[in-house]
Amino acid sequence: DSILISKSYSQDQSNKVEIEGTMFDAWVVISGVDAVAPLNAFEFALSYGGTVLGAQSVVDGGFLLAPSIVLQDDLTVPDVNFAVSTLLPTGAVGDGVLAAITLEALMAGTASLELTQVDLSAPFGVPIAVGGIADAEVNVQQASTPGTIVLMLAGVAALSTVRRPERRFGSRG
Repeated sequence: DSILISKSYSQDQSNKVEIEGTMFDAWVVISGVDAVAPLNAFEFALSYGGTVLGAQSVVDGGFLLAPSIVLQDDLTVPDVNFAVSTLLPTGAVGDGVLAAITLEALMAGTASLELTQVDLSAPFGVPIAVGGIADAEVNVQQASTPGTIVLMLAGVAALSTVRRPERRFGSRG
């Protein structure tokens, strides 16, 4: 089984992501889950740094057999911690999306998305070895900053209401 982080789920996946704008989704994708050890539950910690990027949400990717339950959903900076388990005594096989994480570009720069912990288990809690992990690098070209624009416009409005004292030429005082 291998895990990778991608901007989209396709056969041609890259671990380099170029972003222009503010919000984007990063998918945690799994491939090669064998019927001998089907996936029944997973848990991961994704480090994103917290300076260039901010985590907004994380949702189940729907790979596990339904019904499933989210056991952990923690977006505390600088990590996303997420765990899901199916309620069935069987597991999923093949390839699919484990989770989709919505990230916000906070500033221009480069950030690493690193899976610092990955735990996979088959039915009845039997551990599944992870064959490989492909982390990702995000290059934010330009983050939009609507808050800065609003503050700047508010400052201009405040300056326009300030009156300068009138001075008359030739008069004293």
